Amino acid sequence: MTLLTPPEAPVQTHVPKKRSKFGLRLLFACAVLGAIVVLSFRTSTPPRIQALPNGIVASRPSLIYRWIPPTWGTFWRLKETIFGRSQIIDIKTKVWDCSGLNSDHNFSPLGKPDFKDANGFQIWILGKTQLDNLQLRLKEAEEVKEVFAPSVRTGDKMQARVSMGSSVPIGGVLREVGFSADFLARVHSDRTDLSAVIAQTCLTTNDITHAISLRTNFAVAARMQIPKNSRVFILSTELQASNKSVIAMSISPTFPPPKK
Repeated sequence: MTLLTPPEAPVQTHVPKKRSKFGLRLLFACAVLGAIVVLSFRTSTPPRIQALPNGIVASRPSLIYRWIPPTWGTFWRLKETIFGRSQIIDIKTKVWDCSGLNSDHNFSPLGKPDFKDANGFQIWILGKTQLDNLQLRLKEAEEVKEVFAPSVRTGDKMQARVSMGSSVPIGGVLREVGFSADFLARVHSDRTDLSAVIAQTCLTTNDITHAISLRTNFAVAARMQIPKNSRVFILSTELQASNKSVIAMSISPTFPPPKK
């Protein structure tokens, strides 16, 4: 009689799982990529006021504005429904001829300007109440004449232009005479990043040749960080120059209430 012995069960050896090096590398790559994305979207706050020697630098449109044509009305209406419309901003300005005033006496309460360039221009960032009081004093001063008071409505990251004057042929070329201003506003939750190029010109006649030429009384190009509920006041300070006017200007960015 032959006894049959059952076959021996295979011995299972437990092999410890090794952590995948590929998984660690993938996790590290994702972390690095996430950090790069976060840092790329972080924007450092520029100086409170800085000169713009090359004029306004236009905002580069985002990818969605470059890829989707404006004729796709349904898409853009859907976008506004989900994310809301672009912020609307009103920019109100006033320009005064202050040639009869002594700036040291009338504007010294403003304190040290936030910006002053080599051409004698000073810029202050003021609170709304402080600017309102200053504008009231200028209005009551007999030596001050309000020259222009234009305003323009624009949107976030949209460039706008406002002008008051006329075109006059000078040397066979049409030249703009009067007031002109270009604005580009970038709206943030706590401030308005406003770039502005502003000029005020007038005609002058040579006493000897009687030739007509264009004289610039006021010209400034600056990028300003205006805190919420704040305003801007600009003053030309070349009081001793007999051939130049003393021009003051205020800039008031305000936001209209949203439509219901």
